[in-house]
Amino acid sequence: MEVLAQGLRLPRRAVHPRAGELIELAPLQPSEWHGFEQLVRRHHKELRGFLYRLLGAADVDDVLQEAYLRAFRAYMTAKEPPASPRSWLLKIAYRCAVDEWRRQRRRSRAARADIHGEALGGASVERLAFVEALRSLTPEQRVVVILVCWQGFDYVEAGEILGIPAGTVGSRLSIARASLRRALTETNETENSGKRKGE
Repeated sequence: MEVLAQGLRLPRRAVHPRAGELIELAPLQPSEWHGFEQLVRRHHKELRGFLYRLLGAADVDDVLQEAYLRAFRAYMTAKEPPASPRSWLLKIAYRCAVDEWRRQRRRSRAARADIHGEALGGASVERLAFVEALRSLTPEQRVVVILVCWQGFDYVEAGEILGIPAGTVGSRLSIARASLRRALTETNETENSGKRKGE
């Protein structure tokens, strides 16, 4: 096993999914492993931040580990490297996040609340309000906000990652922005009302 980016581990031997089984292939050559390891190290911080904003702190490491394993298998069986490694890795990470959302839907409402809890000690009121507003969005809306507003992808690039048309990205982003503005406005009004009562 090889230690990869902040304690994540990947196998030294290539595996290939076939008929629901993992078939072990020949041991990796140093050059093969080095190429994949460098790719992951280059994008690890961004991928972790992407999943953190989508899922919260509790599930990030497990989902990121799964994303790296899927990427590793695809990398070792591909005929040529991905044209855009960044987009390719984000697409895989997003699919793993979707799988996690589906698992969460099968859990109780209380369990989902625990999953999304994260330590935000010392965070500003504004940041806490924004985090809560972001979590109030649907997963489909949240991911377009993160890809376009945080990651800097345009609508076409975000659509390629998500497997949807650029127009759909734009419409989801428009709805998400309106929802965020509404949630933040309501939060500010509640805080101001509380301050007036306390005076």
